[in-house]
Amino acid sequence: MKKHKKYFTTGNIASYCEVDPSTVKNWIKQGILNSFKTPAGHYRTSREPFLTFIKEYGYYYKPDFFGDLSNGVDVLVIDDDSTQRDLIKYQLNSQFNDLVIKTADNGFDGYMKLNQHKPKLVFLDLMMPGITGVELLRNIREKKELTHVSIYIISAYIDNDVIQELNELNIKVILNKPVNHRQLINECSEILA
Repeated sequence: MKKHKKYFTTGNIASYCEVDPSTVKNWIKQGILNSFKTPAGHYRTSREPFLTFIKEYGYYYKPDFFGDLSNGVDVLVIDDDSTQRDLIKYQLNSQFNDLVIKTADNGFDGYMKLNQHKPKLVFLDLMMPGITGVELLRNIREKKELTHVSIYIISAYIDNDVIQELNELNIKVILNKPVNHRQLINECSEILA
């Protein structure tokens, strides 16, 4: 079992970001990447500052690199609206026994959790700050290891152009907000039963 990594060397970070180690040292010296020095004078970066760095500078999250492993998540709800996230969780838990449901309130965290947990089903809001649902969906569709994941779009604003774009990205289920309980359960039954 791979261990959850807590600290990273300049070499680790350089490899991850595909840059020279001297570039990483420059980031540290400029205050772009928060790090500390070991007693021997070597730079180390803790997990959280490194995750913040890759989020801010647009690097993809690679769960294997961080030692993150899946723990049997069934559903991931990615939506910046906490009421909508809670409603979907409540509706699913009321119908299906022992579901493991994770949530994310933005596209970046959603992408990290998706890569880490590889759920069966993702509910994805289209209108989010930062990375939009469509941008996230494009990133997901490019990853072969995520082809098994069913993605349901949830949105209050869907027009014909968006529907066409979603069809091109192989989206079959689009749910309007607020999500209707009966429709939600009917659409999820085959995947989650």
